[in-house]
Parts: sequence; structure tokens; C-alpha cells
Amino acid sequence: MDVFKPFLQRLSQPILLSFCIAWIFWNWEIVVALCWYDAKNISRLGYDNHMEYIETLKDPMRNYIWPLCIAVLYPFIILVLNNFHTLVKKWEEKLFTKIVKNATVPTDLYLDAQDQIEAKEKRISKFISKETEMEGQINDLTIKNKNLENKSATLGIEYSETLSIKKDLEDKLKNSDANLLEFEEKSSIDFLIGDYEFAIYERLSNGNLVNVVNSNLHISRHENQEDCFISFKYKEQLIESQITEYFYNILNNNIGFKTLLIKSDILPNTDGELNILHILKNELMNNFVTLSILNSKDFRFIKNIKFKDSDLRMDLIRIK
Repeated sequence: MDVFKPFLQRLSQPILLSFCIAWIFWNWEIVVALCWYDAKNISRLGYDNHMEYIETLKDPMRNYIWPLCIAVLYPFIILVLNNFHTLVKKWEEKLFTKIVKNATVPTDLYLDAQDQIEAKEKRISKFISKETEMEGQINDLTIKNKNLENKSATLGIEYSETLSIKKDLEDKLKNSDANLLEFEEKSSIDFLIGDYEFAIYERLSNGNLVNVVNSNLHISRHENQEDCFISFKYKEQLIESQITEYFYNILNNNIGFKTLLIKSDILPNTDGELNILHILKNELMNNFVTLSILNSKDFRFIKNIKFKDSDLRMDLIRIK
């Protein structure tokens, strides 16, 4: 422990300690990532390692300037509060001295008042003792009354209350079961399997969306294989990739999966088709994909894309 003693002494300094606390407050994402995220979690967030994730959080204001400002201001704030407290105490003492100055009380009157105070204190103490005893008796009676109420479940009012409680519990149980089933369903890669209508829209300067691509997409398992595959046809040409990882984020209601391109028969003839092929490979068929669940009833997923100077939106709608 002697080795850490100089470090602990430095840490006990108000400015250094307040700087550390302020830094943790402003940079909590870095602390959480270092303490609780492993390599797999970092990969799921779309980063190769912790350093790459931390690089995205670099900001001189939040990393250095704001924690340093708080650390410098903290001792002054404490000093002002202490001086204010001392000033109030002195003002109270002066006011009390001013009130009792030159006041005199006869001895007989003082002793009589003292006796009355002692008598009142005894009565109050006796009252508190009786009140405590009565509270104990009330608690005992309350327990007995609850036992009697449980034994009198056949009475109409209590029976109605029991039915109401039972209904509430059943409703909560149904909701819990439904939430659990929904989580289990979305946490399985089988949630993705099916036929989809695939579309890419371009957002114009006025906010309107113009359809660029509209085709069908199929997610399935090949025979005797556990992995899922994405098959997409564009003008009778096929592009296919394998889903290597899958997860469901219940907090954001998002799903994510990692794809690996295994086949591409699309031969673009124009710059537009080349751009579409580039979007398909990098945003869906050979990348880490995160999709927001827009509507769980019709299994519609959306993903916003920035391609060159265009704002795009990719939609996947399961075909019923």
C-alpha cells in the first residue's frame, strides 16, 4: 500500500479529484467501453477495436476544457459556501445576543418555570412511551386483521378484490409472456427468414422520395446448412451473401447482422447500375448491417444511406 500512497495523496487534492470526477462525467462512454465492452461488443458497434471507438469520441471541449473548468471552479464554490455558512452563524449569534442582552429573570420564577418544563417533559416522555406501546399493539392487531381477512376470502367484497388482483396479475403475466416471446422471436436469426420487397429511394432537396430500385429479396437457409443467405435479383442477375453474425438490440428495437458476399453475377452496363451494385455490396451484402424495425406488424425495416452527394433510404418489407 506504500507504493500507492503518493498517488492517493495526489488524488485527494480537491482540484485533481474534481477533475477526475468531471472527466468521468463528460466521457462516460469511454469508461463504459473500457470497463464492460469486449472485442465482440465493439465489433457489433461497427468498430475494429477500442481505440477506433474512442477516436470517434475525441473532443477537446469534453475531454479537457470542461472537466478542467469544473475542477478550477470547484474550490472557489466550496470557499464561497463555507464563507456564507460562517457569515450566517455569526449573524445568528449576534441576533441572539441582542435579544437576551440586559434581560433578567427572578430566581423563583426561573425555578418554577424549570419545574414546569421538567413536568411537561415527563408527561411527554410518558405519552411517547404509551404511544409506542399502542403502536406495537396496533401492529399486532393489523397482522391479526390481515390474517382474518385472508381467512374471510368468501366474503363478497374481498372476493371481488381478489378477482381484480388476479386479473391484474394475469394481464401483467400476459404482457410479460408477450414481451418475452417477442424478444425470443427477434433474437433468433429465423426472424429474418422470408421473402421481402426491396426498394431504394432517393431523397430530393424538397424532402420527397423518388424510387430508384424496386425488386424482390429472399432470406433463407440452404439445405442442411445452419447459416442464412441473402439472395437478390436485379434484372435477372443474382447477387448472394451469407449472414455470419446476427443480434437484436431490445433497447433501440434494432437488428444487426454481418454479411459476407459469396456470389455476384450482376454486370453493370451503366453508371447508375454500377452505383446500385456498390450500394448493395457495401450497405447490405458485404458489410455490418443495422436495420431499424419500423413496424413489427408488417416486418418493415429501414436504413438511411449516404451515397456520394445523395441521401438514400433502403426499405425491406416482408411479403405476406
